[in-house]
Amino acid sequence: MAQIIKLKTDKLMTNITPQIAEMAKTWGKSGLVNVFSKHSTCAIWITEDELLHHVDIRFFLDSMVPKFKDPEGNQKNMKY
Repeated sequence: MAQIIKLKTDKLMTNITPQIAEMAKTWGKSGLVNVFSKHSTCAIWITEDELLHHVDIRFFLDSMVPKFKDPEGNQKNMKY
């Protein structure tokens, strides 16, 4: 049984557990669920859905890739 979940969100993390649980319930059999994303900008992360987990991940990502007001940074108007 193949199902597709299409998400349109601007959130950093989106919990898809309710959609997966509903699909498993309608299927009515026991087994495994394989979640796959074909997009390179998506990550599948399995953990408890707790606020502090989301905060920790957000702080980590912000420290790894800080937000810049000017996307060109110090290289603005440089000739290559």
